[in-house]
Amino acid sequence: MIGRRRSRRSARPRVAVYAIARDEEAHVERWAASARDADLILLADTGSTDATVRRARALGVKVHDIRIEPFRYDIARNRALDLLPRDVDVCVSLDLDEVLVPGWREYLDDAWRDGATRARCWVQWRWSETYPPLRFSVDRIHARRGYRWRFPVHEQIVSVGAERVVASAVEIRHLRDPAGTRSAYLDLLRLGATEHPDDGRLAHMLANEARLNGRPDEARDHARRALALRLEPNERLHAMLMLSWLEPESRETWLLDACAEFPHRREPWCELAQRHLDRGHWRACRAAAHAALRIDQPADDYLANPFAWGPWPERLAAQASLELGDHDWANHHARRALAALPHDADLAALLHRATAALTPGRPARPPENHHL
Repeated sequence: MIGRRRSRRSARPRVAVYAIARDEEAHVERWAASARDADLILLADTGSTDATVRRARALGVKVHDIRIEPFRYDIARNRALDLLPRDVDVCVSLDLDEVLVPGWREYLDDAWRDGATRARCWVQWRWSETYPPLRFSVDRIHARRGYRWRFPVHEQIVSVGAERVVASAVEIRHLRDPAGTRSAYLDLLRLGATEHPDDGRLAHMLANEARLNGRPDEARDHARRALALRLEPNERLHAMLMLSWLEPESRETWLLDACAEFPHRREPWCELAQRHLDRGHWRACRAAAHAALRIDQPADDYLANPFAWGPWPERLAAQASLELGDHDWANHHARRALAALPHDADLAALLHRATAALTPGRPARPPENHHL
């Protein structure tokens, strides 16, 4: 049976892993196995019609049936939280398409010291089968008392009193599920924006969701509204980059503003380099690509663009260098682009062009400042 009960006199905190779920039979065994070092594993099922409940109970998971009509994530998660026993010290929110990396319990025990109420942990998101996963810090671990979930979707855990936040080495892996759907997110985000009109994060997420649903006018309105509200720096940058696409007549202005405001992020420089390449401005393209490549520390947030840390800036610099007749630079960047994404046919073709452009019989020489 998964889960174990420890004495309150133990130095270790009593830890519960909890989740809400519906029709997750394909994931429940993997999820429960990763959480087996918890003292309790609880699942609040919101109406499964498959074998989720039966399989979870067979694994020793404590399952409760709940109904939330109309459905919203914050109420469902708060209902699950309320179902946890009062003697639980620490709660770990873990969705069914996620797993805890082995060793998590020891990391949590080490981090959870006297007075701690919340622990930051890491999420590794395998968003692509080709590119490396994203890794960023999140709030998923909190005390049993003094916390509630807020917002109908893209919900957050918030403190209702004083808190002490600690860092932990706990890591969660979000496993890519191509069959997943988010069809209800747009309406739930609209509801959240109505309930919290001054929340910049919700305005930004609503803008992005409207964009993804092919509603550019709505996306543009909410992105501009988000920029007028308090936003975290990564959300502000993302809103500016969204508007650079939603307002094509002002695209370059938005990109220049983003580069000026966030000079230490690769994303705006890559977008600006791409803009210059598309317009045939080769020197400006290479300059912006080099500005991106001089940034060697990726941000650890969920809006970091992994393409900016793949072959994209190297490819832009290689293509611009070819057009400028600077074949050493072109060869240098084309090789680095292919090294970032081996076996890519387009990058292999780019390297072939760059190599063929060299003076016959002369090997490529690393250009000056080849560290760019």
